[in-house]
Amino acid sequence: MNDQRYHTDQRDTVEHVSHRVRTHMTTIIGMTELVLESAGDAKHADYLNIVRRSGTSLLTMLDDIMDYLKTDSYIDIENVSTFSLRDLLGEMVKKLSAEVANPHLEVACHIMPGVVDFVRGDANILRRIIWNLVNNAIKFTAEGRVVIQVATNENNDAGRRDLSDTCNLCFSVIDSGSGIPPQLHAKVFQPFYQNYQLTDVEPSGTGLGLTIASRLVESIGGRIWIESPIQSAGCIVASGTAVHFTARFQNSHDIDMTSTITAEMARISESRVLIVDDDPLNRQILAEILSSWKMNPRGVESAAAALEELEYGASSGKPYQLAFIDSTHTATGGYRLAKEIKHSGTVQSTKLLMMTDADDKQVLRYYQSGIIDGHIRKPLTHAELYRLFKNVLTTSGRRPTSNFNRNDAALASVPAGLPRQPLRILLVEDNRFHQKLTATLLEKEGHTVTSACDGTSALELLEETTFNLIIMDICLPDIDGLETAAAVRKRELLAGQYTPIVAFTVRVNEDVERRFCEAGIDDYVSKPIKIDELRMMLSDIAAPKASPVL
Repeated sequence: MNDQRYHTDQRDTVEHVSHRVRTHMTTIIGMTELVLESAGDAKHADYLNIVRRSGTSLLTMLDDIMDYLKTDSYIDIENVSTFSLRDLLGEMVKKLSAEVANPHLEVACHIMPGVVDFVRGDANILRRIIWNLVNNAIKFTAEGRVVIQVATNENNDAGRRDLSDTCNLCFSVIDSGSGIPPQLHAKVFQPFYQNYQLTDVEPSGTGLGLTIASRLVESIGGRIWIESPIQSAGCIVASGTAVHFTARFQNSHDIDMTSTITAEMARISESRVLIVDDDPLNRQILAEILSSWKMNPRGVESAAAALEELEYGASSGKPYQLAFIDSTHTATGGYRLAKEIKHSGTVQSTKLLMMTDADDKQVLRYYQSGIIDGHIRKPLTHAELYRLFKNVLTTSGRRPTSNFNRNDAALASVPAGLPRQPLRILLVEDNRFHQKLTATLLEKEGHTVTSACDGTSALELLEETTFNLIIMDICLPDIDGLETAAAVRKRELLAGQYTPIVAFTVRVNEDVERRFCEAGIDDYVSKPIKIDELRMMLSDIAAPKASPVL
């Protein structure tokens, strides 16, 4: 117990120091970007860009060092629970995809057939291993893919449910980068090792990502190794580098996701589904998910093949109930194909679902006009697909709900050219420089900002003034952001009011999200502040209210 308390205190101290350092670095980067907007001299703009890039690199290095210092805490504090592999990996892929700044790089997840769903083990350690491996792969992959793949560990009869109650799995993080020479395979796991010849861009971290992953894998009794060039037949990406690691879990016999889904979706098992996507990997991943739900998928890569297959199915008495269409189809746009299908007299009964990228601005218009029956943002996850199917195929007489997250809905909910409402915002931030930066960014968006330096002052201002939004730092000098938010919610409960609260935080995990929810915090913005992320968050609150789409 004493060891656990020591590591908990150590972790909290590291988080506090990290938060303070990131706050100052965020201010440096943010103010530099503000000056860059008005920099008229090309030479001065170049100097400022160097400052901004260096500041961003320092933040990345800080993250690596903080993770390295907290490794012992992850190892020594046992946190065993039952969790869904598919949900855990799906959430991770969503978050990682949102953070990738490279439009030519995609993060995907491929869970091979036969891999169990619910297992018992330490989800936090598994999450940290994969997070470090994927982020490392992203740094050295200019374009293409980074794929998280999970397969049964054939050497250990993995995934088999038997009397041993163990489940041995092999995880792989595979990228389409330039690869790692065999003579460097052992070196890359050493602390602070970086090979600048592997990429045209200077790595921004410290070289600790693979070291941390290696230590965590060893702590759960697994092994980790590199394969480059890739030769394994099971790897879904044929070139680049694969980092494999093994992990052993306990089978969770008391929860069976497959039987639950089969029972709830009995009406649509055996449904025929057409997948229209010119990317063979995406077709394969989606087809395997649908097959596991007892559905009958078929994939085609062209619009012409899709129309032919739909018409043949209708005329032969075996119509397709669903058609999944990729909105970014290269040969023929997905929306154009959807209109052709809807206007066809023979296949109008097929419900159309659009797979979109995060920045797709057309999808809501096509959804509201009835051309498509639902939409989902890539990368696809099991949980989101499951909810979408239930909405589209098992609910009669009601339009399916959107399956976008809050940011996507915010962007789509306000038609182009329609002004957003200015907000009265209470900003609670004890660092004067970061307070000035945030207030400047908010005021540039047309909002009115009142600032407070601590939780007590914030509560006093709320007694005097009504605000549309509260943006609050979590680390405050008197009462912290969580306590302040809880106090606000207690007051509002008595007064019958509600003000959205957004938190400033360093990084978020499941435990932090749970604490935010318990305190009544609606959303959060990570440091360093990204102006686009801030705009998307504000747009949902400031948007003129329209009637809901059903």
